[in-house]
Amino acid sequence: MIPVFQCELYDVPFELNSNGFYILLIDVNQGPPHLALVFCNKYFSVTVKSVSRGLSFQSKFQSLIRKELPLLFFEVEQTSVQKEIAEKLQMVFGEISPLSGDGKTCLAPVKRSIELIYTIDVDAKLVIELLVKLQNLKLIKAISSPNIKPGTFHLAPYNLQDVERHIKSFLK
Repeated sequence: MIPVFQCELYDVPFELNSNGFYILLIDVNQGPPHLALVFCNKYFSVTVKSVSRGLSFQSKFQSLIRKELPLLFFEVEQTSVQKEIAEKLQMVFGEISPLSGDGKTCLAPVKRSIELIYTIDVDAKLVIELLVKLQNLKLIKAISSPNIKPGTFHLAPYNLQDVERHIKSFLK
């Protein structure tokens, strides 16, 4: 069974907390979304092209908005000192290489980062499973979007094979 994720989006001005910790879903209306982390305005992500390890998020954000990609920001509780979170993110994203179609996805470093920061076990193969786990642990403070209309949002259902096909489409 493919898991389902839904959330309420409210009509409030979008504002990113410059000291915040976010899970960012990019292009959420089309099959598997891309997953990244934003911490203190630094961007962490892995794609088939590169690994982003603490890049300035402002220019990335402007690029995403220009492309009109639907974005979802999940603000996550910070239970550790910011310096410790930054060190763990640098370590995790420093140990990975770009995606190559070998079964690894953009979820892997995000999941590992969450496990290290919160000292929890995250048994998730899909982003949806990670979000449900964090919701159940009450670690998601807020959900917002700068470019999705308010209301009930449903993340398009997908499975692991869809993710693998999506990654391989970028390798061609």
